[in-house]
Amino acid sequence: MSVAHLVVVPEASVANVDLTPVAEVHDLVYDHRQIIGMAVDTLRASYRAAADPERLLGPELTLLELLRLHSAIAGEPLGKDTFRRHMMG
Repeated sequence: MSVAHLVVVPEASVANVDLTPVAEVHDLVYDHRQIIGMAVDTLRASYRAAADPERLLGPELTLLELLRLHSAIAGEPLGKDTFRRHMMG
């Protein structure tokens, strides 16, 4: 049985850690690929529902910073105009 815990932290707090992008993770055993996929889906869903639910950008942020964060989490570039309309309500 595998158990996982999803924790989202600012990039600066893991500055001295070697990170691997999710898309580059291969050759996992058991159901670990599925577990990572579920974590990514959960994170992406939380960012579709709220601007910055994990508060990665801090209390003051720009729309461009938010767009870059959402694009990184989505795993693809997001359109500026559509994103702005979505965030502004």
